[in-house]
Amino acid sequence: MLTSARLRRGLSLSRLLRLLSTTSTPTPTPTPPESKPTPPPPTKTTTRAHLRRVTDPDRALSLLSSLSSSVSSYKFSVGYVARCFSLSSRFDDAAKLLDSRIPHSTAESDFAFLLASYGRASIPDRGLSAFKARIADGSLTVSVLSFNALLSAFLRSGQFQQVPHLFTNLSEEYHISPNDVSYSILIKSLCLSRKVEDALVMLKLMREEKGINPTIAIYGIILNSLYKINKFEEAELLWNEMVERTGCKPDDAAYNARICYHATRGETDKVLELIKEMETAGVKPTTITYNFLLICHFKNEHWEDVKKVYEQVFLMKVCKPNAATFRILLEGFSRGRDFERGLEVFRSSLNKNKVPDFATVSMFVEGLVKDGKADRAKAVVEQVRKRFPVYLTDKWKKVEKDLGFSLDANETASDGIGGGSQ
Repeated sequence: MLTSARLRRGLSLSRLLRLLSTTSTPTPTPTPPESKPTPPPPTKTTTRAHLRRVTDPDRALSLLSSLSSSVSSYKFSVGYVARCFSLSSRFDDAAKLLDSRIPHSTAESDFAFLLASYGRASIPDRGLSAFKARIADGSLTVSVLSFNALLSAFLRSGQFQQVPHLFTNLSEEYHISPNDVSYSILIKSLCLSRKVEDALVMLKLMREEKGINPTIAIYGIILNSLYKINKFEEAELLWNEMVERTGCKPDDAAYNARICYHATRGETDKVLELIKEMETAGVKPTTITYNFLLICHFKNEHWEDVKKVYEQVFLMKVCKPNAATFRILLEGFSRGRDFERGLEVFRSSLNKNKVPDFATVSMFVEGLVKDGKADRAKAVVEQVRKRFPVYLTDKWKKVEKDLGFSLDANETASDGIGGGSQ
């Protein structure tokens, strides 16, 4: 039996989905009396920006309903809200939302994006059903675009072992000729399934039998996998083949695959040598490149070098830090017990809306408590509980209990993140 709260939520969802399935203009809000002026309503731009900071799926759906389906970013917003539902394990609601957009995705490019969104919401099977249904009713002229979107949906959702089967069966059943993008998705799925040898066979097949020249992206995928499983010699041979035989110019992703291998082994000199080689070749090091350099310095406990990279690359805006940057820095400073710099990094991650994952932040909080900074630990938890998805609430409550404090609805941290230690 549904509780009243769940019933209200269901009614609200159904009502909002009806709103989202129509293109009619919402009834304008009456103008308030002049004697009681109200602030101007948020613009569509601010609504979309706010939407991407919301983790509660019902709140996200409510914001989505205020957007016009004609704006260019609407389909991205639909995919984001569907993912919010899936992260809260409300997969049926995610499916209802995406299914409601099928009648409006008349252009194949829009339908392909919708198929990819099923993957982001971790319900690719629903996307497969939609794909087959559109073909069966004649509303979709199948091309490699939708085929690739469907394959990527399974890849993105972690069901990469399904991709080879779908690749073969769907291409044969619907007479689709896979292109280089199709093969890159297939090869990546094989690599993720730890079937790198099969990926190498497929690389040879597409080149010699299908007449499709492998792109640098495809080489990069296989190189990354070979380095990760410590097949250094095979990777270097493939690198040489890529450069000398095919003439493919290595890009940042290919270089980063090599750099990652040496960084995880703490080989600082080799990492710096490869970064210099990148620059000489006209390839600009990326945020990922410098993330690997940070990992290398942390592995060797070169704290001053870490600070130099942080200050000279990220604070000087040579590269913009991403979520992984903040995770690496926060974890590294926690292990090095440099909590002041860790707090600085955490504050920056809040400002940029790139807070590290639960495991990293909880380790940082535990370190603060052990270092006698319980007030700051409580302030950190207070902030992340506002930003992390609701499904992590119970995990944070357990962290609070284990560390001997609790933040209920009436309690807030006393000194803020920048306050003094206890």
